[in-house]
Amino acid sequence: MTPKSVMASGGLDYYTNHDWYDNAMVIYEFPLPQGVARASYQVQTTTSAGGGYFELFMATKARSKMSEDPALTGIYREERARPWDD
Repeated sequence: MTPKSVMASGGLDYYTNHDWYDNAMVIYEFPLPQGVARASYQVQTTTSAGGGYFELFMATKARSKMSEDPALTGIYREERARPWDD
């Protein structure tokens, strides 16, 4: 799906021998029949405390975190949402 809009900021701050940014924060907007879905992507390669690189989709009942790193990937129910089936 192609996003309706994208806002991003980043830089080549640490790895000067690369042709791509080593730090980036991105917000996507996707048009849906029910409204707009927003997602974010981040990569912070210059800090181990930054949480790695992933895309995050958030909604009122759950959020989905996806990454090439399986340890960062998961689907999480929001506390106020009805319990899910096993």
